[in-house]
Amino acid sequence: MPNVLKVFLENGQTKSFKYDTKTTVKDVLDSLQAKLSVMRTEHFSLVLQHRKHFHRSKLSILPLSETLSRIAARPGAEHFRILFRITFVPQDACDLAKNDPVAFEYFYTQCCNDVVQDRFSADVKPDVVLRLAALHIQQHALGNNFTGKISIKQVERECGLEHYVPESVLNSMKRKDVRKLVSHYLKVNPNLVPIGQRSLSAEQAKQQYLKIVADLPSFGVKLYNILLRVRYTRRHPKKFVVCI
Repeated sequence: MPNVLKVFLENGQTKSFKYDTKTTVKDVLDSLQAKLSVMRTEHFSLVLQHRKHFHRSKLSILPLSETLSRIAARPGAEHFRILFRITFVPQDACDLAKNDPVAFEYFYTQCCNDVVQDRFSADVKPDVVLRLAALHIQQHALGNNFTGKISIKQVERECGLEHYVPESVLNSMKRKDVRKLVSHYLKVNPNLVPIGQRSLSAEQAKQQYLKIVADLPSFGVKLYNILLRVRYTRRHPKKFVVCI
């Protein structure tokens, strides 16, 4: 449909916006945040993903002043997806949960998606991924009022491990080893309960998940393309100058 922009949300939904030559990224962002009742708007951006790019996890933040018509006129625009994401991560997820529960829930969903979709695959060890998977499974169970013992085989039958564990880990490990480790971490999760509390809540499981993700080396970073030119000198053959 011409002059209609689809924005993809982290929960799998899409929102459509009609635009003209004057409609900007800021117009869409403001409208979307109002529809979703987001209060901490400073964390969110519209980002562009090129579906045909060799590295699909690469995302570009769209400038607020950019018009949608100019974006649509870019070469290869038919392969673009516009995503609504938290790009300026909060310093404290617990603070975000208190001040803006909607933004916190969106942030948690985005982090779960990023882990499962292998956005952090370069610097996440399998045991960390499976620890996250156990918290994700437990949060899902608690959120659906399930209080019994969680069976990994049942989770695999009903949902599939792919919903919680990235493909790179599933392809590099035997399924029985994945089940064994996730089961182990599910047994460890009760140790995360604060003193004086009997069991972990769904909200606490989310916060623990975000604490682990926040410690990943590439979490919240931004990459810049630069040109490095190295110049050696006779007097200092091991010394070089970097020009950006």
